[in-house]
Amino acid sequence: MKQYIWLLQRSLYLDLQLLLEVPDISWSSKIVFIYSKYVSIIWNAYNNKKSIVKKGKSFNGDFYFNDEFATGLLQSIYCHNYFLRSHLPSAPVVVDIGANIGQFYAFSKHYLGASTIISFEPIKRCFDTLKLNSTHTVINAAIGPQDCEQEIFIDDRDIFASLVKP
Repeated sequence: MKQYIWLLQRSLYLDLQLLLEVPDISWSSKIVFIYSKYVSIIWNAYNNKKSIVKKGKSFNGDFYFNDEFATGLLQSIYCHNYFLRSHLPSAPVVVDIGANIGQFYAFSKHYLGASTIISFEPIKRCFDTLKLNSTHTVINAAIGPQDCEQEIFIDDRDIFASLVKP
């Protein structure tokens, strides 16, 4: 129960941050996004089908996700990275390592106006969803200090948690 209370508090905090701090997104777009996020969370809580890819809404159109909290992560990426726009050239080139399902891709395309985005995602389940969200280059591989193959351990309960055994 404590985990759900924390998640709700975190979600409400992100809602306020999105509404009050992230510039250059219309109020109506922000409200629609927040509403869609809660509809998605409630819908998925009652249907409990985590492995199915679903279509939701992002600021720039459809967004496919395979976890009920993916839209919340997308929102946090906007809230924690909007400042990048003032430090980057217009139409930057973005390399997204560990792209997951494309949350940073969506932010880079919509908010940063990236001209080129190259996304790397080694986990097949996430990569398949990433391909639905991206119109740029997506590569099913990990990036590391050596050219080698390693096994990635994936927590089936959390698409955001994976690790390579040292």
